[in-house]
Amino acid sequence: MYAEAQRLRVTLLVWLNRLDEADQVEWSDAEADAGGLADAWLDGLERAIAEPHAGVIARGITGRFEDLTETQQARLEALQQQLAATTEPDAEPVGGG
Repeated sequence: MYAEAQRLRVTLLVWLNRLDEADQVEWSDAEADAGGLADAWLDGLERAIAEPHAGVIARGITGRFEDLTETQQARLEALQQQLAATTEPDAEPVGGG
């Protein structure tokens, strides 16, 4: 239950472009190693895809998670393609993320 709440919290913080706060949410090593943290960021990007800060989130994922699974990488690439189809300028993350 705790892990689900933490995942939802990270997803919402990423969606809101509060990336510094998302980085500060504590995760168990096992949960992070299982890909839960990357999935939470991908969920946040998916929800924010039409927002002006979606590009910042996508770059944040690329910079933070070098070991995405094939499924996560494919999902990120699909979201990046969706993002590339938009012409909105990027917004800076809240808190300097």
